This record gives sequence, C-alpha cells and structure tokens, in this order.
Amino acid sequence: MFTRRSYFYLFFCFCGLSFSLVWGQERFLCENCKRWVPASAKRCPFCGIEFGDEVECTNCNRVIPASAKRCPFCGVRFQDSSGVEAERDSRGKRERGDRVGEGEGSSSGRFGLLDLLEYEGYFRVYARTDFGKGAKTLGWWNLYGRLMNERPWFTFGISQKFLRQRSETDPGVRVYGRIEGDSFRVGDEKQGSLSSFSLTQIYLEVVNIPYRHFVVQLGTLWYNMGYIGIYDWYVAQSFWETVGVRAGMRYRDMEWFVALGDSGYDVYQRRKQTFEDAGYDSVPTVGGLFKVKLGEVWLGSSVMLRYEFGDSASKNAPRQTDSVDYRDVLRGDVLERYLDANPSDPNGDFFPASRAVDDFSWRWTFWLGFGGVRLGGIRLRWNDFSVSLEKKPADQALRFSANGVTKDVYISRFTDERYELLVLDESYWELSSRVDMVMGIFFSYAWDGDNRYRPDDQNRLAFSILFRPQIYLTDYFHLLNEVSFAVERSLIGNRYREHFDSLTTNTDGVFDPEGLEWGDTDIKYTLQFKTGLVFNPFGKGIYNRPSIRLLFGVQYSNVHAAFKNSYEESLARQNLFNARKDLHWHYMISLEVEHWFGNY
Repeated sequence: MFTRRSYFYLFFCFCGLSFSLVWGQERFLCENCKRWVPASAKRCPFCGIEFGDEVECTNCNRVIPASAKRCPFCGVRFQDSSGVEAERDSRGKRERGDRVGEGEGSSSGRFGLLDLLEYEGYFRVYARTDFGKGAKTLGWWNLYGRLMNERPWFTFGISQKFLRQRSETDPGVRVYGRIEGDSFRVGDEKQGSLSSFSLTQIYLEVVNIPYRHFVVQLGTLWYNMGYIGIYDWYVAQSFWETVGVRAGMRYRDMEWFVALGDSGYDVYQRRKQTFEDAGYDSVPTVGGLFKVKLGEVWLGSSVMLRYEFGDSASKNAPRQTDSVDYRDVLRGDVLERYLDANPSDPNGDFFPASRAVDDFSWRWTFWLGFGGVRLGGIRLRWNDFSVSLEKKPADQALRFSANGVTKDVYISRFTDERYELLVLDESYWELSSRVDMVMGIFFSYAWDGDNRYRPDDQNRLAFSILFRPQIYLTDYFHLLNEVSFAVERSLIGNRYREHFDSLTTNTDGVFDPEGLEWGDTDIKYTLQFKTGLVFNPFGKGIYNRPSIRLLFGVQYSNVHAAFKNSYEESLARQNLFNARKDLHWHYMISLEVEHWFGNY
C-alpha cells in the first residue's frame, strides 16, 4: 500500500524525467556576445552570428570565429591570411553538430536523454544464518570491520547536465540527487518499504561561471575528502547536515570553498529520537574547506560552526529546566522525586519551569592521502588518514510520567558538553602479484563534560585494528581472510555484563536499584575472524566490484551475547527467553553480493 512518502518519491521521479525530456538540451556560450543559446541553434538569436562560422583553435581547442587571425583565449597567431580555418589540416571545418557530439556534419545539436544523464549506484544484499541466535550481523557495529557487521544498503544517484564540459575550465551546470536506504523485500524486517529510504542529497552545481575555476553549489552541501572503506566510515566530511550554498575555487591540485546554510532539520531529527514532540528550529551554519595536493600527497582540512539561538517564546529552541538534578533525569525518576518531595503539589503545577538558552556546536576535520610508495617488493597503493573532532549539538527534552502527571524536562544545558575525537586510517598494500592486503586502525575517544554519572556512548574509548589479506587463487576466484581485535572501555564505571546472570543496575559493583552503572565490567574485548571464497567477475582487487562472497565468521567477546539478539535479561523463573548460559561465541555463514555501478 502506498504511503505519503511513496507518492513523494513517485512524484519526484516523474518530475525529474519530465524535466529531462523537456529541458534536456545542451546549451553553449556564444563566443561573440557571451550569451547562452540552445545547442540546436544555427545562429545566435541575440547577435546573429552564424555558428557554422566557428572552428576550434589549433592550439587550445577552444571554439573561435573561423576568420580569426589570433585566438582570443591562448593568443596564438595564425600564419595563413585566411585565418584559423586554413590551418585546420585534415580535421576540416568544425560543424556545430560535431561540437555537440552528433557526428561530423550533423544538423542537429540535441542530445538524447541518456547522453545528458549520468548515474551512479551501490547495493549490498545478503542471506545469513547464525544457527538460531536470530542476529543478522556478526557483532554490534563496524568497529570490528564492515564485513558481516553491516545491514543491507542501496544507493542511487543521478546527475542531469545542462552544459557539457569539453575541458575542466569550460562552463558547466548540473543538478544532482541521491536516494539511499537500508531495506530490500524479503531481505530484512522492513520488507523494502520506501519509508526506509530518503533523498539524502539534492543540489545545483555551477562551475566556471562567471570565472574560470569558480564553483557554486546550492542545496545540500555535503563534502567528503576521505573514505575509510574497511570500516565504512566517513570521517573527514563536512556539511552532511547542512542545506544552503557554498562557493569557492576548484583547480586540479587545489580546492577551497566557504559555506553558509542551515542545519536545523538534522538537529531536529536527532532530538526526535529522544523527544517525540521535538520540532524544527533554525541552526545557522558557516564554515569552509581547503584541500591541496603537494607532490603525491593530498592534504585537507575543514571547519563547520553551528549556532542555535534561544528564543523564550519558541518551544523548539534549546531550553533548560532549572532546579533539577541530572542524576534524577538519568535514572528516569525526576518527576516522581519531585511529587514525593512536594505532596502539596500533586498535579505538578509548580514543577520547575524552563528557560531558553543558546547552543554552539562545531566540527573540525583533517585528511591526509598518499600512495604509490614502494618498500622493497611491497607497494603501498593508497593510504587514507582521517581525523575529526566534534562538539555535538545539545538535546532538547525528555518526557516523564508519574502518578498520572506528565512533564517535559528540558536538558539542553545538561547535554551541551559532548565531544568526540575520531582517528581512522586505512592502507591498501600489494604484497605480491597474488596477495593484496588492507589494514585498518580505528580510534575513538568520546567524553561528556556534563554526564559524569552514567556510562554511555558519550563516555567511551574505543580502539580497533584490522587486517584483510586476499589471496588470488585465480584472476576471478579469491580467498578472503579478515581478523580484527577491538577494545571498548567505559570511562566512568561499569557498562558491560560478562555473564548471563551478571549484575544489572549497581553502584561501584554493588547491586543498587537506583544505581547508574550497568553490569560487572567497564571493558569489552572483541575478536572476529572471517574467511571464505570470493568471486570477482572483473578480476583481481580487494575493492573490485561486483563481488560475490561466501563467508564464515566467528566472534569471541568477554561480554555475554555481544551481538544483536532478542534475549531477555530477567532471571525470573517464568522468563523463557533468558539463555541461561554464557554466550561468548557467535558463528555466522553469509552469502552476499556487493556492487558499485554507474556510467561516470
């Protein structure tokens, strides 16, 4: 059954196709009057010049009048008295139809729909079994490597060009859109629902107008410098959450831009996860990026600043409820404690009010990329080193109910000191003609200046090292092996349970029903090993696609049931869904296919 979102996507696709059919015509800049004209035109409708009288400069290949004695772009002079047309050797006079790709002498300058569209895509789908444990992934997350720890994924991006660039300095205009989601019919519990997909990118890009190398992008502003494929992690990225405009200069070995926009809807989506009545509030965002190539080394850095203004009359702005203890908020009994302490206010009419506050957050990134280094008989094909440091936006509120009373407790000041440092590195090594290897390192340090009471993801250190050698049995059949070791450590107390009957809520390892710690250890070790046969129809290469894999994976962790499961932790006798034994090992078989495709 179609939902509102289904109709939205159908409408978007219909509009895009209609727009391409109606306006899918390339345009060119008249070299005489500098105005845009349709590619199919025989003469400029503004200045009247006949386009059949244009040819390419024999030196720079730019289009100029056939009678020109000197190229206005590169300055070369033509010796023949009749101009450049006489110097064009066997290539002959350049017809307008040849300019737009219709073949020499063609009278039509119009492109077909497929000539004007470029597309790219990716999908990952699998069938797996873990022998009755009910998990779809080997471990909890990509810290142990993306392989067998990811869910299905599909991405499709399409670009509509309105000007064809013959060189990197020619004018160009294009519209780009991308849809992404994590569901396929009979591939997961969402059954391929369109509600699992979203239009993650849509923008208009204008290049070399009005100046060479000048680039303007309007719409979504995401920019990524380096991709850590072995963990499937975008670290050195900026403006994923921002819609607006960015402008700068793009050269072959250098690029920079400044950006201005709004990140309000991304912040709204984050807050919606913990507060169902969260609403949109604008978050003005500014920043920029600089990237340069020095020899064979790429260096880049970016900064993004977000500021959200507190408005006393807006319920969607960041706010803070005063005179409440954050520990009571974390325990979930802040309202119950207030009612117990104030029996003369059974309806909570005098529960502390909230006030508007401002919120400032930011992200800084650094990227280093290099390759082509030889160490004896070993070649480093590529190394990607990425760093990000972020101060995260504050949450808004939590809702509590007690004794028939419901109150919203605003927590923006309790959640505005959350930071995270990410350092990831991936290197691709050619060990021999028959063995390649990818090595990855993952380091994360997250801390919360407000929450020094309850262990969570905002107070954690995580480290992982991973090796994936791939042996080429033949050009098409390969043996894949991958081993990873990870450590996760809570910074402020116990967070993990080593046994099925370990402590739950506690304080310093002593059972306490009001305690904010969980389990009997503050550290988690995870070891994963995967092996199997890979069929690559296009030959050798760890990242060559399509890739069809039959894999066996095993995980060991000191933590009980360290994978996504449906077990219930209660030790009550009537609970039939407690494993009643420690589960430190997890096994899985996976048949999967992964492919990147496109006509770029």
